[in-house]
Amino acid sequence: MTGKRIRDPLYGFIRVDGLDLKIIDHKLVQRLRWISQLPLEQLVYPSAQHSRFEHSLGVMHLAEIAADRLIQNSKERFDEAVDAHSSPLRKDFKKEEDLHNFFVRCAKWSGLLHDLGHAPFSHTLEDACRYSVNAPVKYDHENFGYFLARKIFEDLKDVGLDKGLMGIVLRVLNKNIQLSDLYPLEILIRRIIDGPMDVDKGDYLPRDSYHCGVNYGVYDHTFLWDNVVITQSFQLGVLPKAALEAWGLTLARHKMFNYVYKHHVRTITDALLVEILQLSFDAPGMNHNDLRDIVPLQAPADVDVGQNLHKFVHWTDNSLLKALDSLGNSEISSRIEAFSSRNLYKKSFAVNLSAYPNAVGNESDVLQRINILKNQTASQGMAWNAIPLNEIIVPVFDRKVQRELLVQEDSGQEIPVAEYLGFGVDEDQIQEQGDMFLHVFVKPFSSFSCDDLKNRVADLLKDFEV
Repeated sequence: MTGKRIRDPLYGFIRVDGLDLKIIDHKLVQRLRWISQLPLEQLVYPSAQHSRFEHSLGVMHLAEIAADRLIQNSKERFDEAVDAHSSPLRKDFKKEEDLHNFFVRCAKWSGLLHDLGHAPFSHTLEDACRYSVNAPVKYDHENFGYFLARKIFEDLKDVGLDKGLMGIVLRVLNKNIQLSDLYPLEILIRRIIDGPMDVDKGDYLPRDSYHCGVNYGVYDHTFLWDNVVITQSFQLGVLPKAALEAWGLTLARHKMFNYVYKHHVRTITDALLVEILQLSFDAPGMNHNDLRDIVPLQAPADVDVGQNLHKFVHWTDNSLLKALDSLGNSEISSRIEAFSSRNLYKKSFAVNLSAYPNAVGNESDVLQRINILKNQTASQGMAWNAIPLNEIIVPVFDRKVQRELLVQEDSGQEIPVAEYLGFGVDEDQIQEQGDMFLHVFVKPFSSFSCDDLKNRVADLLKDFEV
C-alpha cells in the first residue's frame, strides 16, 4: 500500500504506509498538531513551539525500531510471548514475516495513539481538575485516550484494519487493565511505550531538548534501540554494550526535569493556570455549556456524542483560554492577562508536605485550605498562590531504575543496569518517589511580609500532622 516519508528533525525521515496514514489522517490524531508539547516551557524557551503530533510520530517511529530489534535480539522469548497469547496468533499467519510485521504494527500504532487524549496545557489541566471541588470531571488523558482510540478504530472498521491487531492495541492503551492482566505480548508492547526505559521518553527527551535549544535530553537513540532485548518477565532490557546508554537516558530525563520541565517559571505558570481553572469551576452561575467549552469530554460516553467530540477536536491551548476569558469574570480575566503578558508571580518559599503525614495524598484538601487562606489575606494586600510538586529523584535512588531496568548478559543472567555499571545502592536508600513540596509564589512588589505568610501556611498545615 502506498506510503510516504515524513521529514523529522531528529530522525531525518519517518516512513509510514497506507494503513498508517489512515490513522494519522483521522481528525482525532490531526488535532494533536494544535496541542503544544511544552505550552508553559515556551515562556522560558521561546523556540519550544512543537506539538504533540510530531512527538506522536516520533514515538511511533522508535516503537517500530524497538519492536523489530526485540524480535531480532530475543527470538526465542518473542516466540514464547506469541504462544502464550489467548488467540492462536501463529496459526493466523502463513509466514513468520507476517507475524513479525503484525507485532511491529501493534507497537507502532500503540506509540502513535499513546497521547491521543492530551488536554490543552496537558498535565496542568489535569491537576486543576484533580484539585478542584467543582471540576466537572477528574480528567485523565490516558483514560480518555483509550476511548478516543476506540473511536478511531470504529470509524476505520471498513478500511481493512486487522481486528486482532486493533484489539491488542486497545488493551495496551487501556490503563484500567493492569500489567499483570495482560498477555506477555501485550506486556511487551506496553513496556515499549511505557516503562523504566521506553520510546515515549526516548522521543520527548531529545525532541524537547532540540526545540528548547539545550543539550540536556540528548542520548544515542540509534544505538540504544538497536540493542534492546526481551527479559524473562517480558519487559524491555538491554544488551551489555548498551547499558551505559540506557543509564544515559535516565540521566537525560533527570536533567530535563530539573532544567526544563520543573523550571521555576514553569511551576509559577502551573500555579497560575491551576488557579484560573479553579476559579472558573467555582464561578457563580457556571452553566453546563460553559463547562463543556472548558472540558468537552466529561465521561467516556461523550466520545460518541457528535457535539462534544466536535468541541474536543477544536479544544486547544488558545480555545481554552478564550473560553475561560469569555466567562466575563474579572478575577479570571485579569489572571489570563497576566499569563498572556508574562506578568508572573515570583517564587517565595517552599514547604515540605512530606513532613505532614496526612498532606501527601490529600493535596486537594491542602489547596482548598490554601484557597480559604488566600481569600482571608486578600483584604490585607496579600496576592499569592501555591502548588504542590514532587521532587525529582536522582536516578541512582529511583526504584524503577535500580530494580526494573535490566541488562541481559551473554549467559542469559539478568541484572539491574545500576548494579552492572557499579551504581547499586542499599535498599533503604531507594525511593518510590521524591518528597512533595508546596511551592508558594507572591505577586511582585507586594508589601506584605513573606515571613508572616510562611507562618500562616505552617499553621494551616498543622492540621495535616496527624
